[in-house]
Amino acid sequence: MTRAGKGGDGMSTQQEKLTAQIEKAKENLRRLQTREAELKRREKEQKKRAADRWYQEIRRTLDSAMREVYGTDYWERIPAADAAALMSAAIKNGRGEEELEDRGGHEDY
Repeated sequence: MTRAGKGGDGMSTQQEKLTAQIEKAKENLRRLQTREAELKRREKEQKKRAADRWYQEIRRTLDSAMREVYGTDYWERIPAADAAALMSAAIKNGRGEEELEDRGGHEDY
């Protein structure tokens, strides 16, 4: 009976070890999933910041080109719709000053 009791205890201890390993594996999985979610969030934020920087650079470049072509008061000298369309197209295409050069400017305004 002592042997059977010891054998039962051995099995119980082994089962407890396996249960502990399973719990540890589950916790590690939760940590990995949390870390993965955090990395994805950071990557998304970095992409957004990069896109914002790119957008601002295009705006500055285009504004500079518009001021060079039309003067500092270009918003008053050309129709707002034309200026907005030029800026929108330049930003969308990522060409900046090249977009203005391709259109040849609106010097007739």
